[in-house]
Amino acid sequence: MGSPNAYVLLHRDSRVIVRPGVVLLAGSTPDSDILLPEAPPELGPPRMARFIQENAELWLESLSAPPAAPVYVNGEPIERVRLEPGDRVLLGLTIVKVLQADA
Repeated sequence: MGSPNAYVLLHRDSRVIVRPGVVLLAGSTPDSDILLPEAPPELGPPRMARFIQENAELWLESLSAPPAAPVYVNGEPIERVRLEPGDRVLLGLTIVKVLQADA
């Protein structure tokens, strides 16, 4: 199977579609594409991460600088990582699941 043209990010009761060339910000500020519940500062900054689809690959970049809580993918702290369908991202108290969008 080839790479997907789009990905779906599931969090809480929301579905966000990520398409090529799109950058999505995750944070607690009202202008975030993925709105995270407000949390104490030790659980992350107002802008925690960005999801970027470059060509057919979905990347996640942490915007958290130490000593803020890191961003985790499948239980491992990351700075930048390529995501795959089935990955689970932990942003503060919010879990985001990565899925392949239907063709």
